[in-house]
Amino acid sequence: GYNFYSTKLDLNVNTYYTLWQDKSILSKENVQLADQSQTRALIRGLDALHKGIEVEGNYRMLNNLNIGIMASLGDWRWKNNVEAALYNDNQQLIEITKVYANNLKVGDAPQIQYGMIAAYRLFNRLKVTANWLFMSRLYADFDPASRNNPEDKSQPYRLPDYQFLDLHVHYTFVILKLSGEAGVSVYNAGGKTHILRGQDGPLHHMDGFTGFWSPGRTFNFSVSFSF
Repeated sequence: GYNFYSTKLDLNVNTYYTLWQDKSILSKENVQLADQSQTRALIRGLDALHKGIEVEGNYRMLNNLNIGIMASLGDWRWKNNVEAALYNDNQQLIEITKVYANNLKVGDAPQIQYGMIAAYRLFNRLKVTANWLFMSRLYADFDPASRNNPEDKSQPYRLPDYQFLDLHVHYTFVILKLSGEAGVSVYNAGGKTHILRGQDGPLHHMDGFTGFWSPGRTFNFSVSFSF
């Protein structure tokens, strides 16, 4: 990594290359056996490669104005095809199936993120903060045990890119010698809903996808005291 610090600017840059080897996981969904009982597949030997670069910076533009930036660019993939074992309730091996996961994107986390935060302080008591964040290359989560078709090399469903802006205002005060703070926040100020995360379907696109959507614009009001 690389770090730079000065009176005005702080900058951190880190790169990573991490190979996760021989991971063992249980299938998320139950598998029905011939006797109508159900079990979960045990997958052994999965490898995953995570590589990327992360940048964080903070610039003190004025005594009362800070500008921060962040960026994260990653490439996370499963790296091999393995086997899954099915056991009955007596822990007897019933079946071995192939799992074709090589080169599939790891799901459930955005592999590209970048954003900016600005904090401005007025009169030493009032602070206004704006936080903007952009998310991209977010793939649906999926069960590797479901990838048992050698012809299906499609990536999991890629969720639409999205961005949001959060706004915060905080005011500090003193009442009866008690220090207090009042705040109001607007989350997702643009009000546009977006898909936060979800589970991939058999066709690897929106049809069959199940997931969670953001609630749109929300507000929060708070008052706190320090004793």
